[in-house]
Amino acid sequence: GPEIPDLSAFGTGRYIGEDEGNSRHDVDCRLWAAAELWATTGDAHFLTAAEAALRRFDAPDEACGAALEKALDRDTACRVADQVDWDLPRNLGAIRYLSARAERGADDPRDPALVASVRAQLQGVAELLGARAAADPYGRPTGKHTKWGVNGE
Repeated sequence: GPEIPDLSAFGTGRYIGEDEGNSRHDVDCRLWAAAELWATTGDAHFLTAAEAALRRFDAPDEACGAALEKALDRDTACRVADQVDWDLPRNLGAIRYLSARAERGADDPRDPALVASVRAQLQGVAELLGARAAADPYGRPTGKHTKWGVNGE
């Protein structure tokens, strides 16, 4: 594959994400990039990077989805977030990781346990967003969490 520089020391610092309570913003971005690159190139290096990023979000599946309603913690270590906003691209990476399977053919090199976890968390978050929208008088999937410019509304 292509020569990939060691970027382990690189971070976005506090210029974005962390000030808003998302200390994993850099990992969110890298997850999305790696998932897209793996889906596009099929290069195993990018799959490894995407799966490493997903593993950084290590909350147990039962703590994600509907359980997030109680905390509304933007920094919860779920692989699929319950918020949709410009500074939280984690879901774009997680969904691309799942959807790229169809493009890989019969051989699926992904970690089956990780796929199952991401799928379970995505299902849980989808159910949570649906329940929030059904309960909100304006049909907002973000429920009580709202702020100016939120993309999830």
